[in-house]
Amino acid sequence: MKKATHQQTKQHNRDLVLRTIFANESISRAEVARVTNLTRTTVSDVVNGLLEEGLVQEVGRGESIGGKTPILISVVADARYLIGL
Repeated sequence: MKKATHQQTKQHNRDLVLRTIFANESISRAEVARVTNLTRTTVSDVVNGLLEEGLVQEVGRGESIGGKTPILISVVADARYLIGL
């Protein structure tokens, strides 16, 4: 079995983060990190790229149990569509 290249790993992480955000109405970066088992740094880097591409948006703040109030993100409803046949 071949090892994944750096570019393949980045693409996999991007897809994983985007699917996780899509599966939730809104979700914080920290929760995405918990669900995907990716580091918070990796999730933040991926989300920043998705924000720049216009695929996700920040939609408000979540509740905080203590510490920093999380910023919630969601998929932009009319960003792009893909139909699989």
